[in-house]
Amino acid sequence: MSGSTAAPYVIAIVAMISLAFLLIVVYYADSHPEWKRPGQAPEHSIADQASSPAVASHTGGGELTDEPTPR
Repeated sequence: MSGSTAAPYVIAIVAMISLAFLLIVVYYADSHPEWKRPGQAPEHSIADQASSPAVASHTGGGELTDEPTPR
């Protein structure tokens, strides 16, 4: 077997830190959901986007309805 004797220790420590970081990020994201349901945007971002002139003109005046718009 070639290589340093410290390599297994360094690899194990880096792997454990990386896995712990990944779990922390996943649990943090799970505890702070911005979207309540799939396909539904957060309420605060809809109001922010509707007040923007560029987005309001693109979405047809900023009004959001459940009815489909005819094309």
